Amino acid sequence: MNLRRLLGLFACFILSTPNLWAASCCGGGGGGALVLPKMNEAMTSGTFSIESYHGFWDQSGQFHNDPAGSDLNQTRASFGAAYRLAPRWQAYGTGSWVKNKNRYEGVNSNTEGPGDALLGLWYEGFDQVTCVWKVYSVADLKPAIYWGLAVSLPTGISPYDEVANSFDITGRGFYGVSGKLRIEKTIYPFSAGLALDFTRHLERPVNREYGNWVEPYRKQLGDRLSAGFNLGYVWFFENQDEFSLTWAITDLNENQAQINQVEDPTTGMHLKSQGLSASLGKAERDWIFKAGIDQGTSGTNFPKTQTISIGVTYVFP
Repeated sequence: MNLRRLLGLFACFILSTPNLWAASCCGGGGGGALVLPKMNEAMTSGTFSIESYHGFWDQSGQFHNDPAGSDLNQTRASFGAAYRLAPRWQAYGTGSWVKNKNRYEGVNSNTEGPGDALLGLWYEGFDQVTCVWKVYSVADLKPAIYWGLAVSLPTGISPYDEVANSFDITGRGFYGVSGKLRIEKTIYPFSAGLALDFTRHLERPVNREYGNWVEPYRKQLGDRLSAGFNLGYVWFFENQDEFSLTWAITDLNENQAQINQVEDPTTGMHLKSQGLSASLGKAERDWIFKAGIDQGTSGTNFPKTQTISIGVTYVFP
């Protein structure tokens, strides 16, 4: 695989890192997803992650190792906040600062810059906290359901900006509109969650790639669908602090991009991954500390990555 092709895969990974999320504590916010607990007004969150690249799956799904001596890494400091607008409505925003440190086929790069941002809304499809200790009736099986709408903003450095080399990339360069669904249920000490995200990217004009001017054309990334499922177990300490372990699997698929409304057969991607995360919530349900690891297991047209994350969330009363 040539250097330009590898860099294209590297760019595809931007904004595709799975969230360190888990089933929530009584209706939102417990594991890492930026969703407010039912009875709270606001929250802030910060996460630091290290993503290491170890080979790639090509267009046919065949795995290839990177050349000897390669060392591809990305660190990301992510931050976000959520605010309750009404009893069933909440808004949130996220951003990040990205640093790339890479060595590949004699090319060394050490750059950093802002990542892409996300603004969104959640609508809570339930009135009361849905966590229960025992099931006495069918009503006790009702889950917490969140319907979401989000807009991704190309605030990062993309292949279509003035970049010194391709490893400068920290964003994808496209606006996107996403529909989201979260379903969560806790019957102590067990918890489970389902997450579905669908994103439609908006078409944009392009007149340069990786710092080189090209003949103008219009490009649209393919539709993206992500599905995740998790299972967790919760322990309570004598002081009522809460500790949980969560196993999650994610399936991510993005259709082929279009150039001047014609599909580009070299694009499109698919990734399956799984991960394990842990979170510790204080008895006051304000501070939540989290850590996790996520590993790509198979894919097409995608790098194999391992992501280690640590983070903290503070929930305001």
